[in-house]
Amino acid sequence: MGQIMIGTNDTGRGNAEDATFNGICRVVNKVHSKLPHASILLVGILPSDIYNWHVAAAAYPDKKFKRDMAVNDRLARLYAKNPFVTFLDIRDVFLDGNGKVREELFCDPSVVVINGKKAGPLHPNTEGQRLMAEAIQPTLARLMKKHSKQESRGIFPFSLPE
Repeated sequence: MGQIMIGTNDTGRGNAEDATFNGICRVVNKVHSKLPHASILLVGILPSDIYNWHVAAAAYPDKKFKRDMAVNDRLARLYAKNPFVTFLDIRDVFLDGNGKVREELFCDPSVVVINGKKAGPLHPNTEGQRLMAEAIQPTLARLMKKHSKQESRGIFPFSLPE
């Protein structure tokens, strides 16, 4: 099982929505071409509020947030019925009832200092990672069960590791 985290650095550097979306799709397609029998779980870009960071988008963190969520919306539509990619948007885990980023779920506001200032939330802390794992677990279990059934029917030309 592997993990690739992509997207947020693109928009953080100020890349456009289309460029970020297309870059993610290229990575997904490359993984699928190398592992055609694998199910890919694509988790959406996590919400962030990158004020005080040293990247271009930190000047307008609301724009980055909206761009990230727009990329997620496009990915959800693209992969809605895709047989090898399951898109999972877990943004709600990291947002409060008003749609604002829950800073208490990120380590940056409490430990990262950039130019003498606390930085806005970008990297989930232990609690944020636990909540993220809980949000992903049901989908991951379903995908692993699907693979197990396919393997037992001889669909895969290889054995999955125990």
